[in-house]
Amino acid sequence: MYLWALVAGIVIRIALAVLTSNSTDLALFGYVVQQGAAGHALYSFPGFSYPPLVGYVWIAAGKLLAALNAPVLVHVSAVARYVVPGVTSADMTTPLASFLIKSPALAADAALACIVDRACRVAGAGTFARRLAVLGVWLNPIVIFDSAVQASWDAAVPATVIGAGLATLEGSGAGSGAWLAFGALIKAVPIIVAPLVGATLGRFGGRPVLRILHAGAGGVSIAAIVTIPIAASGSLSAVRDTLSGRAGGAAFGGFNAWALLSMNSLAQGKAFVEHHGVEIATVLLSAQLTAVLAVAFVAWRAPQMPVKRWMAAALITLAIAVIGSPYVQPGYVVWLVPLCAVVASTGERRLAVTATALSACAFAFALAVRAPAVLAMPACWFYKLCDAAAAGRMGFDYAYAPGILTPLLQLDIDLVLGVISGALLLWLLWAAVAAWRTDA
Repeated sequence: MYLWALVAGIVIRIALAVLTSNSTDLALFGYVVQQGAAGHALYSFPGFSYPPLVGYVWIAAGKLLAALNAPVLVHVSAVARYVVPGVTSADMTTPLASFLIKSPALAADAALACIVDRACRVAGAGTFARRLAVLGVWLNPIVIFDSAVQASWDAAVPATVIGAGLATLEGSGAGSGAWLAFGALIKAVPIIVAPLVGATLGRFGGRPVLRILHAGAGGVSIAAIVTIPIAASGSLSAVRDTLSGRAGGAAFGGFNAWALLSMNSLAQGKAFVEHHGVEIATVLLSAQLTAVLAVAFVAWRAPQMPVKRWMAAALITLAIAVIGSPYVQPGYVVWLVPLCAVVASTGERRLAVTATALSACAFAFALAVRAPAVLAMPACWFYKLCDAAAAGRMGFDYAYAPGILTPLLQLDIDLVLGVISGALLLWLLWAAVAAWRTDA
């Protein structure tokens, strides 16, 4: 049954990868792939504002599709009139292009399941608990939705964080640095656990400073190798400008309690937050960094550091990053769930229950935002499984249906789920701290 469940996860992901999503995100990724098909460099397209590793895959996918004379994007005029700005697009990626675009996210899911299995083994979890932890990640609806539907590679964050943790606990400075660099070159978030990694390496006897230097050398080596193509194309300045441009500004809301600002009765509060957004975001960032350093200091002073405690400390660090972020995507839950699964496999049931509730809430939020009727638009258009125009009209009507507390029904759903998620994130942080304080 366990093997069949693993196979089911593969089949579900492949089916969703080719049948779902006409979101603006996927269209944007398709434009990047088209740059590769045209022979352009990765950062020649200003819409690509991510670290380079996934971009390399997309550029290669574009070259492959060009060799096969296969289109990347198709403009569907039948749904153009029903496009919801920022949510759906009339430019749909073809099924083969969709699969290639989503392949890094699908590979990250598979790697995550494998590394969760290894972490549970090292932590001493029983066979049943270990398999339950793996399936809790592999068959988790928000994890599947994030990769197979949205093409987001958030699974790379916990995969590389757990990998860095295991390498750190084995005393491998170079290995932990390489894991963190690899993760940061896919998605920058894993770098936030660098203080925890450094503090853990500093606990070992012998030459802790030398181990920390090894970690830096391992990270720099990976970064140098990965950035060689960018340097060769003369795009380093474009990378700097792209990433610095994305870092500007501050948005509030999404899958957290800041969604309350969408209420009509809090219009004045929303205006205040928007006017002082940069200052508020700076305060939140300062609080985040202080809390992250505090977690690292406590880890350094702890009398022992088994796998369970390190994973709990990493979970606390990532939870602080999510809670302190002004704007939260539901996919950020994917950063937390695998670490919850590893710690829960050692007997921390509160974390398992909280992670399950948070996953369900995030999945409902993602469906509400993406308009369920239009998620299957590629299945309607490319495979003729339904009427694309009718599905587009349903999605349009849903997005602009009047609500109760706010002008739109979708915003009402976001508001309710955002408040619930804010409470669940705080509960998860408390449960992670409780797990940290529990003896091995």
